[in-house]
Amino acid sequence: MIDISKADKVEVLLRLFNDGHNVSMFEQKYGQGSPTAELASRLQAQATPVMTREQAQRFVASGRLSFDYVGPRKFLVNLSGDTFDETMYDRDAGPGHARRVLEGLEGVRVL
Repeated sequence: MIDISKADKVEVLLRLFNDGHNVSMFEQKYGQGSPTAELASRLQAQATPVMTREQAQRFVASGRLSFDYVGPRKFLVNLSGDTFDETMYDRDAGPGHARRVLEGLEGVRVL
C-alpha cells in the first residue's frame, strides 16, 4: 500500500501510466508474444504512446481516478482515495514497479 494523500495526483497518474508495462487487451486475449498480440501492441504504442500532463489534469479534474483501461491499454489503477494498492498494477508491470516509479515523488509514502 502506498500513501498518496499528500502527493500531486496528476504527477502520480503520469508516472504510473508513462512508466508502466503496456499490457493491451490484445495481449490478454492472444497471449504475450503471439504475432497478433505483437502487432496489436505495436499499433497500440503508436496510438497511445504516453499520457500528457494535460490529459492527466483532465482525468484528475473530472474526478475519474479509477481505471481498468485507458484506450486499449490495460491500466488497473485506483487513485481515488488517500492510498494506492499497487497489487494489480504490479501484477502487470512487475513486482515492486509502482514503488520504484513513485519513489522520490513528494508526498508519497510507502506503508
